Amino acid sequence: MNQNESSDIIEKLDLHISCRQLDDLNIVSDLDPYVVIYQNNNNHWTIIGQTEVIKNDLNPNYKTSIQLEYHFEVQQHLKLEVYHYISPTQSNIVGIAETTVAHIVASKDQILMGDLITFSGRRSGNFIIQAVVVEQTKEDILLTLSGHNVKETRFWFWHGTSPQLKFYRYIMDDNNPVLIYETNFAKNTTQPTWKDVTFTSSKLCGGDYQMDIKVELWDHRNNGKHLYLGETTFCVNELIDHKRKSMILQKEFINKTKGGESFGVLQFNRFQFNHNYTLLEYCRGGLQLKLITAIDFTASNGKFNDPNSLHYMKSKGAPSQYLQAITSLMEILICYDQDKNVPVYGFGCKPKMNLINTNKTLSSFALNDNPEDPEVIGLDGIVQCYIKQLPNLCFDGPGQLLPSLKIAMDMAYQLKLQDSDKYQILLIFTHGQVSDMKEFTNELIAFSNLPLSIIIIGIGDGNFDELEILNNQVKSIVDSYGNYATRSFLQFVPFNQFKNDLARQVLPQINKQLLQYMKVLDKSPKPINHKNLLNLKLTRQYPQPQPCVPLQPQFPSKLLYPPQLVFPPQLSYPNQPQTGVALNQQAYTDQAFQQGLAQQTNQQFAHPSQ
Repeated sequence: MNQNESSDIIEKLDLHISCRQLDDLNIVSDLDPYVVIYQNNNNHWTIIGQTEVIKNDLNPNYKTSIQLEYHFEVQQHLKLEVYHYISPTQSNIVGIAETTVAHIVASKDQILMGDLITFSGRRSGNFIIQAVVVEQTKEDILLTLSGHNVKETRFWFWHGTSPQLKFYRYIMDDNNPVLIYETNFAKNTTQPTWKDVTFTSSKLCGGDYQMDIKVELWDHRNNGKHLYLGETTFCVNELIDHKRKSMILQKEFINKTKGGESFGVLQFNRFQFNHNYTLLEYCRGGLQLKLITAIDFTASNGKFNDPNSLHYMKSKGAPSQYLQAITSLMEILICYDQDKNVPVYGFGCKPKMNLINTNKTLSSFALNDNPEDPEVIGLDGIVQCYIKQLPNLCFDGPGQLLPSLKIAMDMAYQLKLQDSDKYQILLIFTHGQVSDMKEFTNELIAFSNLPLSIIIIGIGDGNFDELEILNNQVKSIVDSYGNYATRSFLQFVPFNQFKNDLARQVLPQINKQLLQYMKVLDKSPKPINHKNLLNLKLTRQYPQPQPCVPLQPQFPSKLLYPPQLVFPPQLSYPNQPQTGVALNQQAYTDQAFQQGLAQQTNQQFAHPSQ
């Protein structure tokens, strides 16, 4: 049993909902609106909650919140449907909107506002969602323990005692406590000290600092017949009280089988709380992720108009392997960058673009053909930039990672100097034939104290042996000068192995690396003042909503309340994308692929030089 293992805490959000300036549907009295929330699970909309009905109000603030689990590595699509309640058997729809949990969490103060649209595409009001983190106990409790005046239990040649501690907590039945930890045993001593013990507060006491924790003292025997010596109890509040008074807590071991005889003293030499902050808490305090992308255009990928090329895209607009990998990660990560500006670089080829046009193989260049400003806007900007420039690149080699790394490190260094609430993520997509691995490793270790994570995605079936060495082993890598990295901040993932679940493989590591960086700096999340939804006004500046293609509605036959809904006949979503809060991002991305390729698939791709 791994005694110090911390179980992952499932983070939860309460979604508080309001609406503003709802369409009155041309009825005589004001609306009686309520909201139904759906979550998309395996391409099926499932109801996860519903608010109460509020009478005669076009600007309702709902008391009923909707609770859901938050997963950083998953794109969690939500749909809101606002209805006007007429009777237990009839309700008219006011408007619909779609968004994602990531858009809500990454919004300023975790408050998101967007448009409601009707089936005809007309705006019918606004919705406001505020995410509130459901507080859970996330503290680690560190204890340094020693024993004093432990009675000897052996004599003659077997002189001495080997004390060991066992910790129990009470869950349901005080008569049957559950064993949660065993210390090492201290050999042949009456003044034992044990290794430091670390518990999560949930494991030790379920977050109840008044709960009595039982500690038993045993004499460890090699034959397995350990001898019970005594027991005592303590609670976390006792430790907190003694620490506040700069006192050391001592508890006496009493043997209940020998008439309450004392068998020694347990001393708590050190007690320390370490709070395990979460990404949600840092986002709530204003943290943003800043992204930078580098794409491999070396000849080892194959000519992009060859069906066997890793950059090849079929005539119907199916994305290349590179674009599949980029999209699966960026569609989630981009939500956590409020300005959505992403520098995109290429490497390993001879660009033949308007401004960047050379017969020299470049190890780094702005893919948007703008050396002064390599940024594009959002996932759609990356997709269109990639598609546009493919015919203008003469694939060559070798592939070098160091130039892209230096650009990212310079940006991360500036963020650190500014003490910014931003964390840099470098995404490198490569076929794997790297010519500067030694220099790359040296630079990695030299700058491992920056707010930076490096994710390398191996595309295709190339030789990734050198990159595999880096994977999750950064702390053990030594540079040419014998230096080690101060933390883990790099991950390599082969795309073909995890193509159907790439985000779930990569994003938890980014989460872990970010939290580790904050812990090394002892940097806690900035507090925010939650604003009362009753005081929110439409004049407030909110992040601009993204364009989207709404999914086709899948209305349930029955809702929690009212029991049955009556819909106007022959209603359907408009064909054109509406401006509303995002998103069915995959539908939007697929459309971008097809629109971008439609103009090119009837032409034969060729380099300008050919």
